[in-house]
Order: sequence, then C-alpha cells, then structure tokens
Amino acid sequence: MENTASTITPTVCPTYNKSLLPPPSFPGLELALLRSNIPPSSTERRHMCQILEIEKDQLKLYGEELDCRVGIAKKLREERSCLERRIRERESWLAGIRRLPVEILTEIFSIFCSMYDHALAIYNLDDEDRDKYYTVVSDPTLALSQVSHHWRQVAVSCPHLWSSIDVEVRRPVCDYGGILAAYLENSASHPLQIRICDSRSWITCLDYRRFDLGANGVSIVETILLHSARIQVLTFDGFRIRYGILRHSQYAFPLLREFTATTEFDLPGHSGLLKSLNEAPLLNTFSTKHLDDSVVLPYSRLTSLTLGDMTSINSFYGLLQKCSNLRKLVINRYFRIERDAQPIELPSLRTLSIRTDVQANLPRQIKFPNLRIFVVVIRPWSLDEEEHEWRSPAFRFILQSCSSTLRRLSLTLTRRTVTSLTASQVLELVSTQLSYLQIRVSRDTTGFTEELLSLLTVPNSAENRTTVFVPELRQLRVTVLHGEPLHTEKVANLIVDMIMSRSKKRLLDNRISVAASALAIAFFDLRHPSAAGDGEMGGIQDKSCRFLEIINAAPLDPDMSLRTLVGLRT
Repeated sequence: MENTASTITPTVCPTYNKSLLPPPSFPGLELALLRSNIPPSSTERRHMCQILEIEKDQLKLYGEELDCRVGIAKKLREERSCLERRIRERESWLAGIRRLPVEILTEIFSIFCSMYDHALAIYNLDDEDRDKYYTVVSDPTLALSQVSHHWRQVAVSCPHLWSSIDVEVRRPVCDYGGILAAYLENSASHPLQIRICDSRSWITCLDYRRFDLGANGVSIVETILLHSARIQVLTFDGFRIRYGILRHSQYAFPLLREFTATTEFDLPGHSGLLKSLNEAPLLNTFSTKHLDDSVVLPYSRLTSLTLGDMTSINSFYGLLQKCSNLRKLVINRYFRIERDAQPIELPSLRTLSIRTDVQANLPRQIKFPNLRIFVVVIRPWSLDEEEHEWRSPAFRFILQSCSSTLRRLSLTLTRRTVTSLTASQVLELVSTQLSYLQIRVSRDTTGFTEELLSLLTVPNSAENRTTVFVPELRQLRVTVLHGEPLHTEKVANLIVDMIMSRSKKRLLDNRISVAASALAIAFFDLRHPSAAGDGEMGGIQDKSCRFLEIINAAPLDPDMSLRTLVGLRT
C-alpha cells in the first residue's frame, strides 16, 4: 500500500487550469517497507538513489517557483496597501469634517480629550499571574494629531490639550523621552497638571532611586520637574518624596496652586523641595497622608487642607491655628479628640469633610460659625452598638452650630442597618436652609428609604401634617450600598409622590400654605438587580420593570432630572 501522507497532488493554476509544475514521476514508498526492518537490496538502493536525484531537482524547481510566487505576493500586498492608502486619502479629502471651522474642530477635540483623565497617561496593569505587570500608554491628543496634517496643526494650536500628564515611575521600560518631549513642547506655556505615580510603593528598597525607580524612572521625574515653572497642580501618588528627589534639588513654582502627596510628607527642614514649596506664591491647596510637626509650609496662604494620619491632637490644633484663611478642611482618617482640648474657632471655613464615630467629641472644641458644606462619614465605635445610637456628638454639634449657614450636607452611615427612625432623626437636625442633601447608608431592611421619602413629601392642605422638612431642597441623592435592591412598587410610588409634591406646579397651587423651593435633581442608587444573587434574579427583575413603569410615567418639570440606577429620566 502506498504511503498517502507522502502523495503529492499537483497544484493547478486557477487562471489557466494547468499544473504550475510537472507532477513527480514516481510514487511514494509503500508503508510496509517503512515499517519493516529489512534493508533494501543493492538493486533497490541504486534505483532509489536515481529517484532521489530526480526528486531533489524537482524540489529545487518548487523552491524557485515559491520564491517567484512569494515575490509576486509581496508586490501585490504592497500595491494593495498603496491603493488602500490612496482610497483613505481620497475619502479623507472628501470627508465632511474637513469643512468644519477650526473653532468647531477645536471644541470637538476638547470634548474628546475630556473623556480621559489625562492628556498623557503611562501606567502599569497587573498581569494575570499578579507577579508581573505591563505598561499602557494612553495619549488621545497625540492620536488626534496623527490623523492628518490639518488635525496636527489644530491640535498643536491648543496647548491645553497637552498639559495634563500622569506617569508611572516604578522601573519603567524606557524613559519615554520622545512622547514626554512632545507633550511638554506642545503644551507651550500653558500651566501643567502633573501626577507622578509609584503604584507599588509598598515594595521599597533602601536605595529608592536606584532600585525602585531605576535610571528610567529617575529620568522621567527629573525631565518633568525641569518644567516646574509651569506646574500648576503637582501630585505625588505613592511616590516616596523624601527618597525619590535629591535633598538639595530646588525648583521654581511660580504657578503652583495645588500640591498632593499620598505618602508621608516628612521632608527635613533643609530640603530643597520644601524650600521651593514655601516660596511658591500661589500655593493654596495642600493634601498629604501624614504631615510631620517639623515641616514648615506657607500655612497662612492655605485655603484648602487635606490630612490623613496626625502625629497628635495637639499638633493638629497647632496646625489649624496657623491656617488663618482656611476655607476647606478634609480629615480622611477616623480619629477622636480629647475632651479637655482647647476650643478653637474657624470663621473662614466653608467646607468640612470628616470621618468620625458615634463617640467622637471633635466639634465641642472646634467651631465652624460659617460652614456651608458638611461631608461626614459616621461609623459605630464598636460592633455592639445599637442602631439608634448613630448620632455622634460631632454630627449633632456641627449641625446646631451652623444651622443658619449650612447649605449642603452629605451623610454616610457605615456598618449598621439604619431604621425608619433614623430618617426623622436626620431631617430634624438639618438646617431649613439646606439645598443639597446626600444620604448613603450601608443597608436598608427596616424602611429607612420609605420613611425618608414620606417625610420629604410636601404635605397638601388635606393632610394633618404641616411641617415641611428641608423646604429649600433643590438636590436629593439617596444611596443604599448593600442588601436587596429596593426596586419595589411602593418605593417607586413614594419617589413619584415626593418629587411631584416638590414640582413647580404643585408648589404654585399650594403657595398660600407652603413655602418651599422646587426640586431640580433627584438621584436614587438603590442597587442594580444584578447585584443580587442568581437565585433572586427572577423576582427582582419583575419588580424592577414595574418600578421603572411608575418612574417613567411621572410628569416632571421641564428642568427637573430624576435618575435611578436602573433607569434615567431628564
């Protein structure tokens, strides 16, 4: 039997239906000969050698034919690519976008680039095995500039499209000198927004610059800081400033307004960077995880301060006393203040954001007579606390001390399940002048959201209740973080009743008995049905459909926006 694996079928030219090369003249060896261990006879050997010579000559012909065909195929591909390029060029020349004025094209570029956090972002993504990572480069502005010569001219004429840079400096594969130079050059004299990131800063060697950053990382940092005179916003995210920047390096920051360090800011007094920050005439926003007591900054010029860890309460008090013009204070770490701390008043403060617990005594020592925006996260001091003990002294006292000035309140209650009583407790404490209310709760299984909506509904003349909670409310946002989605028919009806009672038409009809502002925005994040378990999906989907039917049927004011996680109304 002939070996079918070695049988050759002649290749036929599709045009002329002829064989491209003459077929082999000899059949293949039988499988039985290959499987046996019997050597060929002398006659068979001579015959096989003759056949081999002929077939090797034929093999050369195949090689020559293939080289010819490969050359033809390569030439055809080149001609096809050339033709495709010409087609693209003609289509581009005929495209309607070429007729757009430069002003409109510039606006389109701006909108497109605004979809990205930065004009240039170089960052690392972890590989599947989590032990390795690969680098991603996002450069939307550069991509626009490469479409055509005209687009390049338009992009280069807009320096603000090149002025935001976010770069990873943990041992990058190269120094990205070319792309950095393009962005720094095309941003011209426009102020820069810079973020220097070390995404793996928890893995630190003794020689941070040499082993953690490497030559390429150091080169990137130094290249960017050479343009310090143009930097308006500077963020070091995970970057070890004390070890990553040479101690005696000094920079000029004439435009710097905002400085952020997500790690400890513990520079020695003779640090060149610290001296440069002190000499920055426009610096007014400072944010850090930890601020050492010995650090000297232009505190009197600061209008916004964000802190994480604090060495001690006394140092924190001393810091606040030096910030005489502070308008915004953010405290990102849960902490408590001793009851015997000295009182301090911050008359210039307009925005306060704190994390506290139900036992915190913060506000009895710090007073905010002109506070307008209050963001607070309250957690239990222990897991054994009752739900009704959520109202910390911090929360109560601040609301009471600024009842005439507070306009925006954002309240987050963590860990515990709120009750329906919590809704009335919140609304009884808030200012009647409040125009923005955001409430985020861990879970709602006891009717908190239903009670909140009922209380916020403006009563009509037929109801016994006359109290209007938060009469000046313009924006309401309610979020439930965990638990079963609240897309029930009852909740939907309560939402519609509440927003309709605060519509312009209803308030005009009741203007004799009710003095309130019309609601402009209502947002409800009651958890998407997909957040529930697979076994619950069927019933929840049915509820969501009915929920949306009721929401979508509500007649809204033309300028009112109602949003839910599973639907959108504007």
